[in-house]
Amino acid sequence: MNINELRQEIANKTEELGKKIEARDLEAAKTLDSEIRQAKELLKIAEKKEESEKRDLENQRDQKNKGKGCDNMETRSYKNAAKELLKGGVISTRAIEVNGENTKAVVPVEFLKELEKLEAGYGSLENECEVIPVTSSTGKRPVSTLGGKLTKLTPGQKLPEGSLKFVDLAYDIEAYGEIVAVDNSLAEDSAIDLFATIKENFAVKSVNTKNEAILSVLETNKKDSDVELTGDIVGTIIETIDSYAPSVRKFVKVLANTALRSKIKNAFYSESGKDERVTVDANGKVFIDSHEVLEFDSTLANGTAQGYVAPMKGVKFFKRAGVDMAQSDQAYWESNATAVRVVTRFDVKGLDNEMVKPTKLVNSL
Repeated sequence: MNINELRQEIANKTEELGKKIEARDLEAAKTLDSEIRQAKELLKIAEKKEESEKRDLENQRDQKNKGKGCDNMETRSYKNAAKELLKGGVISTRAIEVNGENTKAVVPVEFLKELEKLEAGYGSLENECEVIPVTSSTGKRPVSTLGGKLTKLTPGQKLPEGSLKFVDLAYDIEAYGEIVAVDNSLAEDSAIDLFATIKENFAVKSVNTKNEAILSVLETNKKDSDVELTGDIVGTIIETIDSYAPSVRKFVKVLANTALRSKIKNAFYSESGKDERVTVDANGKVFIDSHEVLEFDSTLANGTAQGYVAPMKGVKFFKRAGVDMAQSDQAYWESNATAVRVVTRFDVKGLDNEMVKPTKLVNSL
């Protein structure tokens, strides 16, 4: 009988014991209580044996890899995090307290870097915003309102107060999570493969959740008048870009759904005549008048939005550091898998300033 089976037996017998107690069946309750105690003792012994075997296996692997130069800091950080996670601990990218104790292991820095790269590849809009790291769940941050001018000084004149204008922007961090099922054989064999499985399953949903929040802020904070895309679509978008003040125009990005981005890109490859206002670089990135065209999933945005022309400096992405992970071997016991809960935390706000309000692009293409 393996460890998972022992844990399940204890859970089943504990539930049965409760029923016998309610039925006042003393003899049966005593028998079950004794069986539960024995099963718990067996579980302790089995866990110690498993831990010892894992240490021996890791030592063997370490010795084997030393000559190959594979025993580096990255591998060890994955091992330490996986060990803490799989024994029921909580791992985090920051120091947190769980049940009165600080977490002993952290999510590997390498994992976070790889996750960010993967999310960027899936079209994450997070880093197009102004990302503001925070350490508390709620609060206010002073942010520049942009604009304004310097004051001309004359000899003996004091510099006026309030040369830089700020507003306190309130944030309220929300937690978003996913349960990832990891095959137990994979979890036991390779720490790096364990985190690779978590990363692949988490990344797409994380991007969709963040992008939906960002697009919602653009919709809520947009200018009163939408721009209709008819006739010369590229020209209309350029006119919209040029409507912003030069000081914020450098932050402007064009966000387009798949249909609009395709139409813009096709203007570059048109057989009837290449549109010089559109460029496509070697990586397939599309630009209008040097402003990148970012694609978004139409299902995540307001139904009428074909896109937005948006100074992304006006979108503030409040980010509580990294991710937290915890595991349970009960949820997927029958399928011999471990459930890993992955949680990220953020909030998105728009700056209420006409200079940086996004313009919504509408029309059925």
